[in-house]
Amino acid sequence: MSPVHRVGVVTVGYNSARHLPGFMRSLGAQRGVEPHLYFVDNASPDDGALIVEATGLASGPVTVVRNSDNVGVAAGNNAGIRAALADGHDWILLLNNDTEFDARFLRDLLDVAESEELPLLSPVISTDDDASSLWYGGGSIHPWQGFRVVHDGMYRHPAIERVIATASERTAYAPTCALLVRRDVFETVGLMDESFFVYSDDVDFSIRCTNAGFMTSITSRARMVHKDGGSTGGVSSDFSVWWLTRNWVLVARKHLPRPRIPLALLYMLVWVGGRFILRRDPWRQTRLRLAAMRAAFRLDTGDLSVPVDRRIPGRATRDNR
Repeated sequence: MSPVHRVGVVTVGYNSARHLPGFMRSLGAQRGVEPHLYFVDNASPDDGALIVEATGLASGPVTVVRNSDNVGVAAGNNAGIRAALADGHDWILLLNNDTEFDARFLRDLLDVAESEELPLLSPVISTDDDASSLWYGGGSIHPWQGFRVVHDGMYRHPAIERVIATASERTAYAPTCALLVRRDVFETVGLMDESFFVYSDDVDFSIRCTNAGFMTSITSRARMVHKDGGSTGGVSSDFSVWWLTRNWVLVARKHLPRPRIPLALLYMLVWVGGRFILRRDPWRQTRLRLAAMRAAFRLDTGDLSVPVDRRIPGRATRDNR
């Protein structure tokens, strides 16, 4: 099997200028592969797009896609995905720009995905420069809890080499912080659901891919550092609390059978109340979570759409999933 040397790399920029020098250095240093960077500027008030254009990549071309408004991460990713598909890329890497990685990162991801014929592949992700703190080493999804997602071993300190014993392992969930996706996956299941705006669009995407027969894998041969919450203020910010809670409910409404939704809602309410009782959330944020849940239930389920760009010419779907 001949190796793949080109990959479309899609990243969404919003108030991320401070992270872009490290990100561009990492991407520009890639060996054995030609990345085509699609930088989607969500009308960011900083100079992110100008930094990307001025820096460029020695290892591949750069395309800047400018949106007139902050349309969210899901819609931003879709703009880059459409451009990459239209340019003929067979592999697309969705990648946060608050990340850094070594010069073999893309090559190792592609080698594992191609050699094992994997449709979706994630690297191991750590949270600091010495890779001692695990942020993502596989994930699980719990349908009875409204499709709550858990990063296995998150913020623990295992020896990274022991996270995955083989070249790759199956996982129920992978974040789009760094997710390599084969072209026919998008052609079959569609793009990201833009009704999520930010957060949980990757949970929805994982569920849809699994339902369509596309399994997600993780490899420890490719690793990277993620500066968690680089542009959203972290998971404890009011912004993150609102969207994480709202979209948790949306995922449940979209994918659970109707009779099971009340049980999932009960679990969510107990979870929210428990955080307040244990003083993990102040009353102000507890009220914010409850308001987000109400907002999610007011949303018309007809708005939970999956955009598919029919202008992109399809290719024969591979049998191996």
